[in-house]
Amino acid sequence: MALRVLFTTQPGLGHLFPLLPVADGLRSRGHDVAFAASASFGREVAAAGHAHFAAGLDWVTADMASHFPEIASVAPGPERYVVARTVVFAGRTAVDAVPDLLAATERWRPDLIVNEAAEYGGAVCAELHGLPHAVVRTDSGSSSYADRHVVNDALSGTRRHFGLAPDPDVETPFRYLQLSFAPPGLDERPQDGAPTCHRLRPIPTRTSENSTGPAWLNGEGTRGDRPLVYVTLGTVYNSLTLLATILDGLAAEPLDLLVTIGPRADPEQLGPLPSNVRLARWVPQDEVLPHCDAVITHGGYGTVSAALRHGLPLVMLPISADQPLNAQRGSELGVSTTVAADERTPEQIRTKTMDVLGNPMYRQAAQRVAAEASRRPGLDHALDLLETLARDRHPLPLTDCQPCASA
Repeated sequence: MALRVLFTTQPGLGHLFPLLPVADGLRSRGHDVAFAASASFGREVAAAGHAHFAAGLDWVTADMASHFPEIASVAPGPERYVVARTVVFAGRTAVDAVPDLLAATERWRPDLIVNEAAEYGGAVCAELHGLPHAVVRTDSGSSSYADRHVVNDALSGTRRHFGLAPDPDVETPFRYLQLSFAPPGLDERPQDGAPTCHRLRPIPTRTSENSTGPAWLNGEGTRGDRPLVYVTLGTVYNSLTLLATILDGLAAEPLDLLVTIGPRADPEQLGPLPSNVRLARWVPQDEVLPHCDAVITHGGYGTVSAALRHGLPLVMLPISADQPLNAQRGSELGVSTTVAADERTPEQIRTKTMDVLGNPMYRQAAQRVAAEASRRPGLDHALDLLETLARDRHPLPLTDCQPCASA
């Protein structure tokens, strides 16, 4: 029987992309799929080939500080991330989204709601309608079961606003099913995770219907035998000043650099660049990373996951959100080195990048993570779980799922 599955997401590419393989997989099995997000984010959903319901405040995550004064008053870092998780994600945006989600649910009649970890309105809507819901891991903070009590006060206020009973242990977001496609080590340890968390094989994150890598990577133009380093600060935290510092440290080295600058930056501000530096506003990472030797990044969850999926070592320059935690976990795994905020000189970036490229231990550790991840159950198992949840409407703890027991 064909199902209807409603996906809910915060309006940011890093929130959307992890949901797309799951949505595509369900659609390939004959199910109907739609997304709910802010009105302005509808074009991103449409570019990915899916139907869109406008829900909640009309904003995008790149403009968070301008929409939420509480964020603007806190410098980027761990404290700002707590404000984002509580005031913005579990509080304001959930309260704003739920009425529109309830209306969409009344019209479209989904059998199941799937939310990404930072979007709480979908789970609240599902509870109000008596529907099962699943959550997909999309970062290292909002997705964390061990750290779930951070949002307790804000989420309790949201629940009271809609007449729901208290949930003092913050179990409801994880009640039925959590799907984690994170590489081993970037995820929580099994003993710290939700009882319903199923750890699955990391999968490529499809982005839009017509995305291709730079032509010069595919044989058009010339590249030498130099190492290729991919440099990205994601879609939200781009800083041309930091990118310029990275280029000052590395442009004269025997490397090729592929640098993404984000959708809003002006490449002219970086000035003239040598021929071994290529700029792009954005690239599909899973088409680029097979050509790369290392990744320099702010430590965003999606980029770190993609690099480890391809067995690539990293240099991390964490800025905010869950990035410091991802950098810490990368160091513990031996797959990365970190350039702290007070170390960000061209010389330090050069030294640490050349160390990652020259010391085989980093790549070997990353390849071990990729090999371990490849032994986990794949996307089809995740889709089976969602179909079972929609049909049976009861929680799916890991102990009830033999294919996941070996993950």
